[in-house]
Amino acid sequence: MYKPLIAKSAMRIYIYGYQAEDLIQIGGIALINAVNKYDCDKNIPFTSYAKKAIQNSFNKELRKVIGKKDNEKFSYSLNSLNKYGVEVIEALESEENVEETAILKEEIALLKVALNSLSPDEKEILDWFYFRQRTLKEYAEVKGLNRTTVVKRKTRAIEKLRKFF
Repeated sequence: MYKPLIAKSAMRIYIYGYQAEDLIQIGGIALINAVNKYDCDKNIPFTSYAKKAIQNSFNKELRKVIGKKDNEKFSYSLNSLNKYGVEVIEALESEENVEETAILKEEIALLKVALNSLSPDEKEILDWFYFRQRTLKEYAEVKGLNRTTVVKRKTRAIEKLRKFF
């Protein structure tokens, strides 16, 4: 009876590092605890009590994660090497952000691979829509295609690109 309530509550919150199933489990445990702690004499509907207990358990978990992240921020030496083999203190002194540059290069390479996986028609549709800022209806009229067909091709192209990211 309360599974949909737990699932709905779990889908409304995002906690870094947690899957939806993890949050549903936390909500289930909170519901069990709510059943054990509920006082019938207070004239509070159990559903309201359960909602609040589930939300409080998510908030408690969120505070724990935030606390861990804050502790992790300061748990390394400035003389230690980062993943690029550069001392952290040197990277901090540098105006150039090495990590962001490396990430950007990786993303550009991945984007090139993703774009090369598209057919020429798919590339043309995306170019028409995103770069020329024209409508798909206009594209369909110019190419003599049905608008629905063009929409499906665009959707398929976007789905192909998303698989890479």
